[in-house]
Amino acid sequence: MYAIVDCNNFYASCERLFNPSLEKKPIVVLSNNDGCVIARSNEAKRLNIKMGEPFFKVKPMIQANNLSVFSSNYALYGDLSNRVMTVLKESWPENHIGCRLNPSLHGVFGIEGTPDTIPFFDYLVNRLNDHDLAYVHMSEPFTDVSDVDFLESDIAKHFRPIYKGNLMINNAFDRESGNKVIKEGHADLVAFGKLFISNPDLPHRFELKAETADWNQDTFYSQGREGYTDYPTLEELKVS
Repeated sequence: MYAIVDCNNFYASCERLFNPSLEKKPIVVLSNNDGCVIARSNEAKRLNIKMGEPFFKVKPMIQANNLSVFSSNYALYGDLSNRVMTVLKESWPENHIGCRLNPSLHGVFGIEGTPDTIPFFDYLVNRLNDHDLAYVHMSEPFTDVSDVDFLESDIAKHFRPIYKGNLMINNAFDRESGNKVIKEGHADLVAFGKLFISNPDLPHRFELKAETADWNQDTFYSQGREGYTDYPTLEELKVS
């Protein structure tokens, strides 16, 4: 059996674990220096508080709706994440577990890279060679970091020599660029996120070299069907 395990609203859920009175109440967790919102409970999402929103912009809404606000506690979140992994390893073999990392995340979600970021991930990824994981899933930068000399613009190329197992890469790939990164030997697998949301038959479209549909970013992280299961397949488009 295989499963994708995602701890829902993880940072907010961690805060609730130690304060059960927060159950069913709106919660937000802020980034380093309390700059931006980086985690929201479902109740906060329903108030239309966006991921990555600067705190000063939503502070009036937070005060008006009596939201609970927490500064990030990475020691706590790291400890609980390790506990989750321990439980998973009791249920699944190690080679059925994957790990996802974003080494050059910078300027989004309130996160800023530092000169220690890439050396830290170099060490971490090398240590992952001690485990028989199914894959390590890494993201190319979400923002342009070419002018940030201590961050890495080409994640797959940089980490391929370090990690000896299956390396998966994602972010902004299409059929051509995905095939190219594998052919060049910089990755073993390519993940498609946004493109798969707007193209539920993406493998079929790739096989036919067909045009792909654009996604609607305004519907991301929203509740309900819109923007997730209402994109048509090629066959459905032909019928309509």
